[in-house]
Amino acid sequence: FVVLACALATCLGVAVMCAQISSLCQNNSSNSESLEGAARRYPARRNKYKEMKPDDKREYLAFLEYVRTNQMGAELIGVHITTQLVISLATRAAVGIPTIYAVMARLAQSTTKDN
Repeated sequence: FVVLACALATCLGVAVMCAQISSLCQNNSSNSESLEGAARRYPARRNKYKEMKPDDKREYLAFLEYVRTNQMGAELIGVHITTQLVISLATRAAVGIPTIYAVMARLAQSTTKDN
C-alpha cells in the first residue's frame, strides 16, 4: 500500500507540473506570464502597434489568433493536462483509493474468518 501511495504521489506531482506548464502557455489573463498574455501585451508595452506595417499587424493578429485557438501546453498520452483535470483526478483518487482499500480489507477479513 505504501508503494502505491508513493507512486500516486509521484504521478500527482508530475501532473501538477504539467498543469503549470499548460497554464504558462494558455492563461489568458492580461497580467499573466503566459505565452498568450505576453503576446497580447507586446505591442501595447512598447506602443508599437500603431507603428507596425500592415503586413506585420496582419502577422501579429494571425499569431495571436493561433495562440488563442490552439491547445498548447503539456500533453500525456494524447490528453491535455490542465489544472481542472488534475484537481478532478486528485479528488477521485482521494475518495476512491481509501474506499477500495476498505472494501478489499473487509473482503480479506471475511475470507480469513470463513477459513
